[in-house]
Amino acid sequence: MNGRLAACMAAVLSYGVTAGEWDEWDVSGSNTARAEYYKIDGDIAGSPYQFDDGQMYDDFNLNVARRFSAYKTFRGQLQGLLNDSDYRFPDDGLQAERVNLFYEDGEGYLPMRAEGGDVFSYLSYRTFQRSLKGVQFELQPRVGSGNTRHSLLLFSGANQALWNDWDWSKDNSSGASWLMENGDLGSMNLNLVYSEFDPEIFNSMKQDQWVASLAAETNFNLGSHNFNLEAEYAWFDGDHAGDFDPADGQNRDDRGIYAELIGQAYQQLSYRLRFEEYGYDFRPRGSVVFNDRRSYEGHVGWRFRDGLSLRGRVQSYEDRWDSINQLDTDIYGVDFTGDLFSIAPGAVTGRIRAFHEEVQDDFNTLDRESDVLDISANTPLNELTSIDFRLGWTSRDDSKAAGDDADTGEVDVSLNRLVSWSNFTGAISPGLTYRDVDSGPGEGEDWEPTIAVNLSDSIHSFRASYAYLDQSRDVNSAQSLSTQSLSLHYHYSFRQHEIGLDGAWYDRDPDKGNDTEASKISVYWTWYLDRPAKSTAYSSSAARLDPAASLDGPLILDQTLLVRLAPGQNLDVVMEKMSASGAPTPSRQGDVIIYELPLLQSITLRQRVALLQRDRVVDKVTLIIDFADDGTPQTAQQDFEQVREVMIRSFGSPSQTFEVGQFGLAYIVGVNSNRLIRNVEWETGQGVLRLGMPRRIDSTVRMELQHAPAFAPPRNTMWSINEVR
Repeated sequence: MNGRLAACMAAVLSYGVTAGEWDEWDVSGSNTARAEYYKIDGDIAGSPYQFDDGQMYDDFNLNVARRFSAYKTFRGQLQGLLNDSDYRFPDDGLQAERVNLFYEDGEGYLPMRAEGGDVFSYLSYRTFQRSLKGVQFELQPRVGSGNTRHSLLLFSGANQALWNDWDWSKDNSSGASWLMENGDLGSMNLNLVYSEFDPEIFNSMKQDQWVASLAAETNFNLGSHNFNLEAEYAWFDGDHAGDFDPADGQNRDDRGIYAELIGQAYQQLSYRLRFEEYGYDFRPRGSVVFNDRRSYEGHVGWRFRDGLSLRGRVQSYEDRWDSINQLDTDIYGVDFTGDLFSIAPGAVTGRIRAFHEEVQDDFNTLDRESDVLDISANTPLNELTSIDFRLGWTSRDDSKAAGDDADTGEVDVSLNRLVSWSNFTGAISPGLTYRDVDSGPGEGEDWEPTIAVNLSDSIHSFRASYAYLDQSRDVNSAQSLSTQSLSLHYHYSFRQHEIGLDGAWYDRDPDKGNDTEASKISVYWTWYLDRPAKSTAYSSSAARLDPAASLDGPLILDQTLLVRLAPGQNLDVVMEKMSASGAPTPSRQGDVIIYELPLLQSITLRQRVALLQRDRVVDKVTLIIDFADDGTPQTAQQDFEQVREVMIRSFGSPSQTFEVGQFGLAYIVGVNSNRLIRNVEWETGQGVLRLGMPRRIDSTVRMELQHAPAFAPPRNTMWSINEVR
């Protein structure tokens, strides 16, 4: 199944539609032709690239939509490519990459949605949350005359990365969910999933499993406090991969338990209690929870009226609680975020994070304590210049492992200078990082000077970043290393066209072993198609809301702010509303206004709200979420899935999901090489809200929730707010 699928889907999209009827359809899309050249000298193992010489491919994206009425819609999407690149796709030739057909009818007695092709099926964080190639139906039967609403979700599909490798028998899942919602009592949800997986590798066994769960949620008030209580009980029955041999994972059963109480009061106080318990054999293929773990969490926060937020947390994790040698991890932490203090000429905004961690096991082979202090701040020097400052300190004391103690200190300073030249505006940001490492063989110093440039006008955009990292180690047995990296991007837009250039250069020079030098140059041309329906009475492109309307009333500083603030709003009005709602004093970098402001209260990672403006009009609204510096690929995946769950619970099922690759040990390299892509989108009526991990000119990997008028095709991952480091 390869190019034939693309041709078949194009035929399906046009079947039975006459030339006159096409006038009632919205048609949009794009085509990008790209040519690349890679060069690798020296040790290829140290190169960020695997293949050299020329590479070419052509991406195409076609979207059709018809809104028959306010409650009846059809959408179709086809994304594919003509490939002659070792990087872009495993196979050459014509390939279908994403196919989706969506139909919604809310007018009849039985409101329904039907979706086929690439679909995202979500039941709960503990049962199933995965992209599939298959079908999905949602029915909303009208039962009784009360205020209870019912929803029945059915799905079935294969968990396959590529259409041309589609094989139902390798990995498939089917499930059902029945949701009952009552405006007074809350909601109850019954979920059931069946999955099959055949690893087809030596010494492996086929895995069949059932997962069922019952979840409930209710919201109530007690005095001045508002509470939200949620719980879920899940049961696993079937097979998993096993830990010692494949037979060890056959015919197993176990349970998962989750409960959370969230409280708010006085528009300033928030608190959260959370409990989770997953047995040794609780391993649903569609979830990302840690098996054999029990956890207790308590969080409390207070938002001061002067723009400062205080959050405290106590977390206790019991790994291997259901097997042997239980591993206990206890964390005590506190965060200050917002306006830290004021000095002339403005406020110092940022985040102070401190926590203490204790790790012990039952066999008394591990006894480690760690302390972390992290201070990030921004302060203006004048109207055009500001300074970003970061101080980090980590201390690890291991009483069992000799030589495993470590102390690391880090200082990071960067200057942000607003510049204006002709019609161009932007920022130049030089910086310097110093790191002192005291950890046995790794003892030494790191120096890293950097510089970043961002300039743009209405048709031109230029971004560049350079970094030199010198890692000097004091012990002869350790390797000292110096690396250089240079990245740049330029594009020129006119009417329906965009012509661009990407370049990168990398140099690795170890004191032992062979050097590596690698470079890449890429040119592309994108043509955009946008043909709205001639009849605008129900056309999807005409269903845009007035941007100013969503600013009516007070702003709530949570995830709903991402849709209350929208492209097209007056920047001065937005900043006035933000100040009146208790937001901290913002800083500025180029054309971006930045608030040190956590919107997702259940996410402990650093969060910043960034407003990209053009001529005092908001162009994009972004929530930047930084991954933990010391996080593993598995924790990064969990962080992303937790953010996705928060957004789904707030805004419903995504209108589009695009996923490529898996989180692995080299997930940062995967994001920067487009081998790991996560895009989740919601239509807002004022644009598109996208969650993803965009590629950046400085190669930093982070999450962004961005509300923009529209986005380029999902394969074009250079959509980050590069001005904010």
